[in-house]
Amino acid sequence: DPGEATPLGPVAADRAAPLVFEDVSDEAVLEKTIGYIEGVTTLSARFRQFSSSGGAASGTVYLSRPNRMRFTYDPPTALNIVAIGGNVWVEDTELETADQYPVSQTPLKFLLRKDVDLGDLNLLGVERGPDEVTIRLSSKENELEGSIAMSFRAPDLQLRRWQVTEPDGRSTFVVLSDVREGVRIPRNTFRQPEAGGTFLNDR
Repeated sequence: DPGEATPLGPVAADRAAPLVFEDVSDEAVLEKTIGYIEGVTTLSARFRQFSSSGGAASGTVYLSRPNRMRFTYDPPTALNIVAIGGNVWVEDTELETADQYPVSQTPLKFLLRKDVDLGDLNLLGVERGPDEVTIRLSSKENELEGSIAMSFRAPDLQLRRWQVTEPDGRSTFVVLSDVREGVRIPRNTFRQPEAGGTFLNDR
């Protein structure tokens, strides 16, 4: 049930349980989670994706830090999304189109950069639960990027899900399962699609 899978932050029924990092400042929690992100080399997981417009999809995500990420969608979704070389490529295999935009203009840069730029980071909030913690971030340099909320298993940190919110309020929510870190991912997984399509321009 997507309604059970999508909330970020602690579940109300668990409020009576001790909270992780309860005696740790928000800034220290941020430092812990950024340290975890920067320590990830590779990661693969199944994902479920939900949008605020009601859309849903699933697939497999691959992350090879820094700078490489791929979303391979299950049919009938005819999309592949690849981040490589500082750009995000969106490939529609049904329409045979592809287009790109800079990673630096999306909140996903906080997951992909080798070193998270603390000078470009607004900490919007920290939410603690019994077994997880959520940090909400936005860019100081570009308010038009929107924001990202990332939830981690805690206190032994592992990425569980994230939500990207556009400036106009639209959001995309990604829930991970079967998360595996330190796995070998072939380099051709992050193949750059051929350019020239109009898919993104027509959205």
